[in-house]
Amino acid sequence: MTSPVLALRRAILDAATADPDLVALMGGTLRLHDEPPRASALSMRCSAT
Repeated sequence: MTSPVLALRRAILDAATADPDLVALMGGTLRLHDEPPRASALSMRCSAT
């Protein structure tokens, strides 16, 4: 049995990869994160609060 969260993540990823314009905007590789990557400017801003 899979977790509802995992099923939701899979559905979001499947829907996003089905959109060729979105994949092209992201440089041809679709990567979605639950949180910003550690070295990103957004994560630095969030951890400062």
